[in-house]
Amino acid sequence: MGWIKDAKAENVAKEAARAIEEGRRVFVLRINTPMTHHQLSGSLPGFAEQIEAVEDLGWRLGEMSFAQDPKGRPEGYFLFRR
Repeated sequence: MGWIKDAKAENVAKEAARAIEEGRRVFVLRINTPMTHHQLSGSLPGFAEQIEAVEDLGWRLGEMSFAQDPKGRPEGYFLFRR
């Protein structure tokens, strides 16, 4: 994994771990599409790594939704439950 993907996944894992420490049962993650993404069909860089980082802590993906950011790029909203 690249260092940027690693850093994003580590940061998300810290946030998810903090939610556990706070006793939360729901964690919502927003992931933006990288500026360098080619906008074609295929894998979105970093999405899988960030989702896996959260699930590795015991959260389970319950629902997800997609929208566009102000620049028209897709961003995902992922709801996890414990």
